[in-house]
Amino acid sequence: RNPWGNDSEWNGPWSDRSPEWKANPSISEALNVDFQTEGSFWMDFEDWLYVMGQLKVMNCKMPSRRGDFHNQIVEEDEDKQEDVQEDVQEDAADEDEDEGSGTIKGCSGLGIDWHRPRTMAEGILLYPDKDYTFQNVPPVLFGGAYIGSHCWPKAGTWTIEYQAPVKLYVWATQGKYSGGLEDVLPADGWAVEAADGFCGGAMALTLWSRHFTTGSSYRIRVSSDTMVAGVVGKQLECSGKVTGCSGLGVAWNPPRGMAEGILIYTDKDYTFRNVPACLTSGTYIGSHCWPKAGTWTIEYEAPTMLYVWVQQGAYNAGVDEVLKADGWLLEDAKDFLNVALGLDGFGSGLPLTLWSRHFASGSSYSIETKDLMIGGVISECSDL
Repeated sequence: RNPWGNDSEWNGPWSDRSPEWKANPSISEALNVDFQTEGSFWMDFEDWLYVMGQLKVMNCKMPSRRGDFHNQIVEEDEDKQEDVQEDVQEDAADEDEDEGSGTIKGCSGLGIDWHRPRTMAEGILLYPDKDYTFQNVPPVLFGGAYIGSHCWPKAGTWTIEYQAPVKLYVWATQGKYSGGLEDVLPADGWAVEAADGFCGGAMALTLWSRHFTTGSSYRIRVSSDTMVAGVVGKQLECSGKVTGCSGLGVAWNPPRGMAEGILIYTDKDYTFRNVPACLTSGTYIGSHCWPKAGTWTIEYEAPTMLYVWVQQGAYNAGVDEVLKADGWLLEDAKDFLNVALGLDGFGSGLPLTLWSRHFASGSSYSIETKDLMIGGVISECSDL
């Protein structure tokens, strides 16, 4: 109940005039709902967890006439306004001093205001104006620049402005307040991150990530009318490298420097042509041929950017499908070729597909292949 006894009531699901009551008359009867009592209202428990920042129990006989309780305490409330204003000013000053690493410039859209960047850490507030805190924050987020919104974001376009190169992490609540992000983000190359126990208040959170080496903004279409979500940005670090490969019934060559014209396999006269700039001077590991269907395991030192190339057509082995479904980004490498001059069927070269994904943690990644494969892996940074 709203103790002020005025018209300020919840107007979402299960409010006095919501359609839920007509659709569920047995619930209305069981609760003995009285829609005439001013200040009293019902709401879904999940809505209550999100909207209500604190729970306090007051032992007091509540008047039923509108405004009685308001008149009794309004003078006390006015006395407290000056103290509240001072607290707000102090919070604003703290926020000005706490703007994260600068990898995110700001957010806009969805009919609400967005807060300035703050440094992500265990226990910080999801929203500075609500008492919900992050718990069990994944280590990959620590020290990043975090931006949250005022509630409630509406359906529409959410624009994230950033400074590249950057890795963005978007979190959202699981369930009806996800804004449809669980469908939108994976379809556009976002990878689901391991985030066991990650929560905001009592709400379980899902975490996605995607790296951006160019550009300055990214737009997300939010499909549902209410969303609980935010974004964390971290500088894109690539100090690690690929260290080895195994599986698919073949031996894998040791790491070597990537460059235009090098041999794809050390025991075959196939060479790379039109190597994309992002791969030059990287660390490359290829196999002896032919890799068979099975599990291809790539070992690496984090943080690193991995690029997997695979031949298009008959020797793709389903790798394109697997990587696309698991948050790898398709790179613009339309002229990247496997060339074997003098061999029938090669002509000017066979086209290669190139995929990329940043790994901030972990030490290995596995790919399930369906058939014979022509492919390999490169890491962006190399100590060779």
